[in-house]
Amino acid sequence: MEYVRYYPLISVDTARSDLQPMTPTDKLNVVSGNHRFWLTEVVPGRYRLGTSEKPSVETVNGFRIRCPKCGAVMRQRSIVSAERPFPLYSCDRCG
Repeated sequence: MEYVRYYPLISVDTARSDLQPMTPTDKLNVVSGNHRFWLTEVVPGRYRLGTSEKPSVETVNGFRIRCPKCGAVMRQRSIVSAERPFPLYSCDRCG
């Protein structure tokens, strides 16, 4: 990967729990300055949740985050706790 990609997340439901990634950028300051949540592609196909404020564990566990490539709901791959509120996600469909 030549540079880190940041995908702004927007809510696509009224409960604000279904989050859809938008077009990526390599500028974290642009994403963090304009969006509450985003994904950081840490390695190809693995994404870490980023946020401008520390969310509660319940909020993060309630998210359904869609894959930037295929749109399927991704699986949360790490345990969320008060000390580690930013989980890692990957898509089972994209592999």
